[in-house]
Amino acid sequence: MWYRHSVFRDFRKNAPFIALVATATFAQMACVDRELKPITPCTMLGTTVNIQQNPTNKVDLLFVIDNSRSMRDEQQELANKIKRMVDVLSTGDLDPDDDQDLQSFSPVEDLHVGVLSTDMGGGGECTELGDDGLLQTVPDPTDPASCDTSYPSFLTFGCDQDTGVCTPTQAQLSDEVSCLVQVGIGGCNNEQALESLLKGLSDPATEEPVAFLSGAGHGGDGANTGFLRSNTVLAIVLLSDEDDCSARDTAIFASASQDAYLTPENDEWKFNTQFRCSDDPKIGWGADDAVYTAGGFEGTNTGILYPVSRYVDGLLKLRSDRPDLLVFAAITGVPSDLVSSRDSGGRLVFDYEAILNDPRMQHTVKDDLSGQVLPIDRKLEPACNPARPDGLDAASLEPPIPARRITRLARDLDEATGEQTSVLQSICEEDFTDALDAIIGRISDRLGNVCLPRDLSKSADGRVNCAVVETLAAEGSVDTITEYTPEQLEGRGREFVRSEEGRNVYRVAQLSTLTEGGGCAVPEGAGWFYDDCSAEVIDSCGEGGQRIRFKEGSEAPPAADIHLECFQPTKQVVAGDTGTLGGPCSAGELELCATWPDSLPDGDKPFLRCEPTGQTCQYYCENDAHCPNTSFVCDTERRVCVNPTCNNL
Repeated sequence: MWYRHSVFRDFRKNAPFIALVATATFAQMACVDRELKPITPCTMLGTTVNIQQNPTNKVDLLFVIDNSRSMRDEQQELANKIKRMVDVLSTGDLDPDDDQDLQSFSPVEDLHVGVLSTDMGGGGECTELGDDGLLQTVPDPTDPASCDTSYPSFLTFGCDQDTGVCTPTQAQLSDEVSCLVQVGIGGCNNEQALESLLKGLSDPATEEPVAFLSGAGHGGDGANTGFLRSNTVLAIVLLSDEDDCSARDTAIFASASQDAYLTPENDEWKFNTQFRCSDDPKIGWGADDAVYTAGGFEGTNTGILYPVSRYVDGLLKLRSDRPDLLVFAAITGVPSDLVSSRDSGGRLVFDYEAILNDPRMQHTVKDDLSGQVLPIDRKLEPACNPARPDGLDAASLEPPIPARRITRLARDLDEATGEQTSVLQSICEEDFTDALDAIIGRISDRLGNVCLPRDLSKSADGRVNCAVVETLAAEGSVDTITEYTPEQLEGRGREFVRSEEGRNVYRVAQLSTLTEGGGCAVPEGAGWFYDDCSAEVIDSCGEGGQRIRFKEGSEAPPAADIHLECFQPTKQVVAGDTGTLGGPCSAGELELCATWPDSLPDGDKPFLRCEPTGQTCQYYCENDAHCPNTSFVCDTERRVCVNPTCNNL
């Protein structure tokens, strides 16, 4: 996941600390050693790292490229920016041009790259099956001399852990991927991106395999065998200037003369399949519950297009054990300003309902009839106006229509996984660098975190002064655990803490790496441990490296939040260093920490008071809710927040 440096300026002055978190960061109070007067405070000025439980450095990267006649410039722009994407993924360095050569995340050491087109045929002016969800091997680049005439069904990249030698080289891989994503513009204009994706990856040998109009899925031992592996990050990147039109009845694509389908309110619009695929019931049958009349058939049928849920279920089935290893990204018809919001940590966030409800994202027939001589020439209003380099006039390009079904898929995947699984970016941007960086960010979130930036102080028993707290999904959530049984508590190394807003909170056991002979080894048991000695951490981080690891079987279930919170002393208290957590005070000088009232309402932020026994500034409380995080409780006798694992407090 992201490995990011950030500076904390205020959680009670500048008491420094180290916080390591999976989904959120909190400050934490130290175990007070009574022999220290006062105790050494923790830093508040520190580092935040997102921790992935079972890291992987393997990625299966699949591009789904629109190969209709309007996509030449977009394919070329993607090809131009592929080098940076490959360089960043293979080095873990978000700024590969920087001479410092600093890793931002764990690099990909084992990569598969495949390409599908959106052409699934469908009759009319298109071939019957199109490319049928088969991995593409023959590119159609703008500069044929720069590419081979054909490539394997998917490209591979791997690095030898002993020698560090990668095959092929990063430069060779960049060139090959750049060529392969240029699939040409001779494909069907009825883009069925999601059906191509699903058929290309689905394993026909699984229980209850996905059914298709023709044949079986190409995953597993099918025609695309070998591309998709288990326990890898599956990253899907869709590039299209049209919305998805994956149909369960290809008669929708019949030519106008066949008169197979009439649009709901205007008979003239039957000529334009772009309208037929719209989810606006006034002009098309793209809605999941749309009712249409089929010429030559009796009665009506519901849902001419496959529902979006088909693709949510199909993709999640591919990563049923690890939905956290799925990434879905689309560079498509959405306005740039709707997909550029970021949270306080700098991560892209998407308000899907705001996107879908925006006027520019509606399927509206153009009022301007210039150039629209025949009914078949009628167009939908674009989601945005494309800009391209080399002085190309945006008006001369085919503007992208609102990608509503693709947006709904991104939304529903995020809801189903309980994570930020998806990325939406605008195809109208002149430069795809930011879009690909956003996609790299989501992929790196799924990769194993890099080594910790500094070592943590281990106690004599081989543990570090850190706590791991797990908050399960809300009660009523499906396809995940919301409460542990007694057997699961023991088997996973959990201890129940409390319930918060319908979510059960547990403390995860820390295991000691100390051996009987005083050495260090991967421990037995259930829980997590601080790894600074295993062969794996040495391979990944080098001599003296360290990271956090969870034992197999102790991982958090989907949609759970994991908080790893560490309080590590980093400096001695300087005389006069008052008013900080752990700073010196005396019982008669309460003002040295902070002024404090007789009572503290629930929900107020924690503040400091002088704890008279240790004569240090500590967080005041009247109950557990006043303490700054879930792993600390209130000592109601002394009215300070304490770590319950500290026996000497």
